[in-house]
Amino acid sequence: AGFDWDGFYVGAQGGAQFGGSTNGLVGAFAGVNFNTGVGFVAGVEVNGDYVWNGGFNAWELLASGRVGALMTDDVLVYGKAVLAP
Repeated sequence: AGFDWDGFYVGAQGGAQFGGSTNGLVGAFAGVNFNTGVGFVAGVEVNGDYVWNGGFNAWELLASGRVGALMTDDVLVYGKAVLAP
């Protein structure tokens, strides 16, 4: 059996650049995927990030949806649409 594409997931991300000024990002995401059982997967995800760039600081919140086709049990090819307020 291949990968199980159904279910919830959560994660964290981050990165930084050090030099003349410090730039970076820290954030978290959560989502859920639904396997239709006939070779298609649909899902939604929410992503929140805090970004800093020298003297500029901001919060970002993104919501996205995706639909994809299973090429094999382990390979999903998908398209994604993002809503950013």
